Amino acid sequence: ACHRHGVPVTPRGSGTGNYGQAMPLSGGVVLNLAEMNAVQAIAPGRVVTGPGAVLAEIDKATRAHSAQELRMSPSTYNTASIGGFVAGGSGGVGSIRWGGLRDLGNVIRLRTVTMEAEPRVMELTGEEVLKVMHAYGTNGIITEVEMPLTASYDW
Repeated sequence: ACHRHGVPVTPRGSGTGNYGQAMPLSGGVVLNLAEMNAVQAIAPGRVVTGPGAVLAEIDKATRAHSAQELRMSPSTYNTASIGGFVAGGSGGVGSIRWGGLRDLGNVIRLRTVTMEAEPRVMELTGEEVLKVMHAYGTNGIITEVEMPLTASYDW
């Protein structure tokens, strides 16, 4: 409906970004993804979540399930969503060991929905994830994230 009427859509995670990423400067609507927060699957070395899942809550679930945690997290770990981190983040704790968020392997898979007349569901892996990462939702809405895990650290 938004595409048909020329209404811009601005996806929003937890709103922890400090550069105004979720500000609809050209009008339109803000699409709040916070309720898409389920931890959908945990397996050895990986987790699948909705984009609204908060990083600290993901780690809480993965630690309880199998003593694993996300490989990196930003300073806004307690409140940042995984979708917002992927769409606008760059790294944080764990980056010295694992590299930046955009380094291959730090995001396993993204499911996105395009914002066009006939929206398409896209499954992106490998280098394809770079098309959406750090694009602030300008070329699609992240609807599912698969991230690598490592053995949890006793913080």
